[in-house]
Amino acid sequence: MFDTVKRDLKTTSYYTNPKFGSFVNFFSLLDDNGQIVNNNFEDWQLEILNKDLSYLKTQLNSKEISMKVQSFKNDGYMRNYQKLVDCANSMFGCALNIPLYLVDILPEPFETRGCDSVSVDKEDESKLDIPYGIYFKKPFLTHCYFEFVIAHEIIHQIISFYSNKYFPYTTLIEEGYCDLFAAIILKESKVVNTHTIKQLFLYNRMLKSEDSIWNYYKIAFKRAIVSTFNEGINNSIDKIKKGRESFINIDFKKEINLNHNEKFNFLFELLEIEMELCLDIDEYHVINKCLLNECNEKFINKFKSTLENLNAKGLLIFDQGIVQIIDHDIFSNMRYRI
Repeated sequence: MFDTVKRDLKTTSYYTNPKFGSFVNFFSLLDDNGQIVNNNFEDWQLEILNKDLSYLKTQLNSKEISMKVQSFKNDGYMRNYQKLVDCANSMFGCALNIPLYLVDILPEPFETRGCDSVSVDKEDESKLDIPYGIYFKKPFLTHCYFEFVIAHEIIHQIISFYSNKYFPYTTLIEEGYCDLFAAIILKESKVVNTHTIKQLFLYNRMLKSEDSIWNYYKIAFKRAIVSTFNEGINNSIDKIKKGRESFINIDFKKEINLNHNEKFNFLFELLEIEMELCLDIDEYHVINKCLLNECNEKFINKFKSTLENLNAKGLLIFDQGIVQIIDHDIFSNMRYRI
């Protein structure tokens, strides 16, 4: 059934719909007919996956979503791109005019690296003979994902502008700050709402496997947030304006100073998003059974270790065979990993 559904519609649905589970890896479990092919799931796991699959199919067939995505395509990408550039210029005190290239393939050597986009600064232009600007691959041109990636690339351009010398690489901590300020300019420019920003980071960073490069982006992103909360947003802006040199041998504090600007509270929520929103599929199953008061003695014995993990996370109380849900509201936006 998925061969008739456009990729942009699927991806837009992930980021904007609060009821989805973890669809990052979901489609790798399906055959061409949309049937689950992995035989390692237990019956209760298949029940969850099939329920989400049915829900997803309903959403993808929605005329309202389809019309929204189609109308956005007309001029929305360039309009949002300019809003993000203007917001970044205002925040960092510059007036960059950054060309945007929508291409079928990225210029080498970037295409072979498996990227969806790349930021080419003025120094790159002279050394690699590639025109200055931001390049984004047309096959991945998707509302929400486009803005998420482009905002990140714009911050790279700002950092390059303020750098005193050429760096042929970027450090992971710079990637973390690019994610941090991407979230900020996405919010400040009102290109996407706060809920969608959380969804973008959840699916593009938080749910990646531990051995993925994106897991290191996630770690760097969290460090950038902690540093910003400790030092203040203005100090982090100044760090960007000192260029790429400021991200070499950077020192981090582990503790978080909560005397931060409430305007950026949503960043603090991103720090805790894994614990609150991202559960293993067995944890998701157990929580649902507890919410439905279907957690009997046999069930408790089977999922004892899971209940203990949830107790350690502070999501429920499991003590001497008795299970108690702490706060029903915390589970309103639950996600699970596959």
